[in-house]
Amino acid sequence: MWNLTRVVNKIILRGVKKIIKTGTSLTKAQGLWQSLGIAIVIALAVFSGMLTPIDGRIYDFFVRHTPDLKNSPRKVLLVDTPVVTIMNAGVDWNAVADQLLALGARQVVFTVMPEGSRAITENLLRQPRAILGSDLVFDPDYPDTERFNLPTSLAGLLPHAVSEIPDPLLGVHRYQKYTYRVGENTVPSLEALTARRLGIEVPQEGRFLVNFHGNAQAFPRLKLQQLLEGKAISAVVRDRVVLVGIGVERFHRTVVTPITDSRREVSKLDYHAYALDSMLSGTAIASVHPGLKALLVFGAWLGFVVVIQRMSFRKSMLVGTLAIGGLVVLAWLALLGGHVHVPILGPMLVIGTTLVSTVMSKADQHNLVLEKLANQANLALESRLRKHLVPTNGQFWAYLLGMVDQMLPVTRVVFLERVKGTAQVRRVESLRCASDAMTNIVNLTQEPYASAVAQGQVMRVEDFFKHKLVNERQYLAPIIADGEVLGFLALGVSSDLAHQAAIERALAFLQRRFADLILQNQEGAPIELAMASGWRNLHDDARVAWTSRLAQHFQLADRHAELLEDVFDHLDTPTVVYDLFGRQLLANAGMKSLLKMPELAADGSISAADLLERVCGLTPDFARVALTAAVFDDVRFEHAAWIGIVQYRLKSMPLRATDSMASGNADPLGNLHGVMLQLLPMQNDRISTRAVTPGSNSATSPQFIDLWQSIESAATQIASIRDFEALHFALEGSREPAMVHADPQKLGSLMLAILHLFASDSKLPGTVTVTVATDAQHATLSIRNEGYGMPNERLQAMLHGPTWPQSPTLRRIRQVHADALGTQGKLSLSSAVGRGYAAEVVLARTA
Repeated sequence: MWNLTRVVNKIILRGVKKIIKTGTSLTKAQGLWQSLGIAIVIALAVFSGMLTPIDGRIYDFFVRHTPDLKNSPRKVLLVDTPVVTIMNAGVDWNAVADQLLALGARQVVFTVMPEGSRAITENLLRQPRAILGSDLVFDPDYPDTERFNLPTSLAGLLPHAVSEIPDPLLGVHRYQKYTYRVGENTVPSLEALTARRLGIEVPQEGRFLVNFHGNAQAFPRLKLQQLLEGKAISAVVRDRVVLVGIGVERFHRTVVTPITDSRREVSKLDYHAYALDSMLSGTAIASVHPGLKALLVFGAWLGFVVVIQRMSFRKSMLVGTLAIGGLVVLAWLALLGGHVHVPILGPMLVIGTTLVSTVMSKADQHNLVLEKLANQANLALESRLRKHLVPTNGQFWAYLLGMVDQMLPVTRVVFLERVKGTAQVRRVESLRCASDAMTNIVNLTQEPYASAVAQGQVMRVEDFFKHKLVNERQYLAPIIADGEVLGFLALGVSSDLAHQAAIERALAFLQRRFADLILQNQEGAPIELAMASGWRNLHDDARVAWTSRLAQHFQLADRHAELLEDVFDHLDTPTVVYDLFGRQLLANAGMKSLLKMPELAADGSISAADLLERVCGLTPDFARVALTAAVFDDVRFEHAAWIGIVQYRLKSMPLRATDSMASGNADPLGNLHGVMLQLLPMQNDRISTRAVTPGSNSATSPQFIDLWQSIESAATQIASIRDFEALHFALEGSREPAMVHADPQKLGSLMLAILHLFASDSKLPGTVTVTVATDAQHATLSIRNEGYGMPNERLQAMLHGPTWPQSPTLRRIRQVHADALGTQGKLSLSSAVGRGYAAEVVLARTA
């Protein structure tokens, strides 16, 4: 029992936490507040009954298409009575009632008060198994109240019940009340009183929906004449409630119900029969309380807004469609099996509006992200492509005249722009031209402008400027695009210069180029204005501005990339770029031709490691180590290379992201683009006549260095690091020069890496002991520290085995020690947990 209690408490606690978590995350849901506001409005509309007429139409559709599964026999028998018979005082209605009761009727119900003998009517009112009903009319003495509609002959007599039909909703009758207000009294309806007398519990107030299911099954009927003539059959009457009233007659009112159509009319008698049969068979349809309708709206909103948060647009549409379809099916099943009318218009509306609100909210958020990315891309591209951008309106004309001054030896130049929509031309920009050199505004019909437009090409003019310069030749070029005059370019060129024909050809080029640039500037002006203006046209989309600008930048970036590719392709040095997967990214024309040579690869596809093996004669392992050192440790690898009989110097260079590009990426691999290999032609005086031996690691001659000098330099650099201020380097041994065979730069790099490893592992304060011992042939360097160390097996696996070191220092030692020590040197590095590191470097001494 105790365990069960704990389990229940755990479940409750988890449920509460889940609810709190859901409520917290729900506040961040897309479109939450917009859809909530709409859901509140819809709930209020449902609660106030504004949507009831449309829900009624949906209910009518369900009724017409919902069969009566029970198919039980009708519990009501109708006796059609003509209007003239009801008003006939000669009919003994007591005898009619007695005859029906004798035939087995459970109850005899008159839907109208017979206008016969007053004594007969009084007897009927006293009959326990007879019920007399009457409709209502407004009381002329009390306009706000209703009274029974009785003839004067029956004044003072009160019917048992009210045989009224409630007012329709948009012309359709669907309901029946349990009670009516008659004067100051509450009187039961005909159906409610009948049910009570038969022992059926009936609410004291309210209303119910009449069940019209199984409308194809009509009620059994008798004519009053059949009863009067004794032709009624007991089997038809037995165990049924008999309704006596006026049926369908000419000029008599019928009512519109959910099942009324052109082929079927429903009289008031039939309506009472459907209502009474619904109560007697227990199939009366209940209506949902308005408050519960509003809760259904909120429930549909809450469930749907949670479900579609992480769904795509298509899935959201599918789920929304299924949800609406599921509501229709559930409402139909509730009506069919539970005899409850569930209004679904409100939940359907709230699902649809929530779907739209959520999708639009997601779209707005995506648009904001896209706009931010586009703006960031625009700013980045503008900074990178500034030289390629067309200047803004304030710089445009100076930009054009700068183009003229760059291409032509002009003495002065002025640009005149046509005033749009007129024949006037005004000066907008000039260079080395005084403001009074010409009039500010001219006309296209004046000379020499008219002649220039007529010719449509560059024209030489005389005395265009007011002040003529010595030895100056003047030109006027009309700027025309698509048959429209945009302006004029007027300039002067020194007549002493040669190549006047080339100058005129350049002028013709500038004439065409100016027309293109001016058109481009005019097309871009609306975008500039839209981006700068705070008041945009309501029909304009602000996103058009930045997407158009981004499209322009992409075009410029594409042109810029083509320019860089063209420059790269025409480099004299054969160059190839590989990515980290060994794939060729770029190769210029020189390298492409070399890669197609038979000794490399006939199809031009070769990896970086294979290229080093074939042209440099390196072993596969050394080729890969060289690439690893170049890419990860920025070691600039250089090696002699042969292709055919031509010798090159192969140079490697890692391609890394710039500081601005790498600032957001902490992963060093993410900042690496690849490696670039260049084949630099060797000068004739440096060409070696010996072939490169496959497997050799260097084509250069041996170099020498003092081992003391190398270790002292490395110790000084490590000691200057702030983190190692508490560390002491003890150098032991004779200080006599110990010259050894080694590359000074590579040996210094190895010493730095080893001492940095020992310093990083040492306990502070501490000491790193360095001892140098020499003999006739070798110099031995021993290094020890007091540190933490590591398992020696793990260290050896990282230095010589398959485990690639994660430590940059160990990785550096593994990569460079072979080059630093050469074929005669040897490095031994060991460690023990809690005891630190020990290293021994043996180098061959020089003679």
